[in-house]
Amino acid sequence: MRFFTIASISLSVLASSTAYAQATATIKVVNLSKEAILLQPISKNDRATLLNAYPQPLKRIESGQTSTFLVSAFQPIASFASVHYGTRGKSCSFLTSYFDTRQWPGAYVPRWNHSAKSSGGARCSSRLVSTDTQTRDWTAEFIFR
Repeated sequence: MRFFTIASISLSVLASSTAYAQATATIKVVNLSKEAILLQPISKNDRATLLNAYPQPLKRIESGQTSTFLVSAFQPIASFASVHYGTRGKSCSFLTSYFDTRQWPGAYVPRWNHSAKSSGGARCSSRLVSTDTQTRDWTAEFIFR
């Protein structure tokens, strides 16, 4: 009985320490259009992403080029990355996020999301390339066409 109690406490501590890990997002922005696209931070989320990005995303991505950068977590149990790129009236707003949802009996389950909004005739897409349930790190790819 004593072993069971110690094991239960150990698992509880391990689960709670995993829940408070700082997740890092790796962001890849791919320009598959026929012209260069420009970084255009238009929201608070875009600006917050730039403050926490390393290295800084490319301000100009040439046709066929990729910009890759990391975004450190904003909070232990939730984080996001948001960027907006555009050119000549076409634009894409990209967002990816992570958050822990608490499940019974106190365990946390990670959830990742991604989205792409287009305007002006741009074709935008996003996808999750990888996720890590232990560290909560993830990789998202944003494609501008």
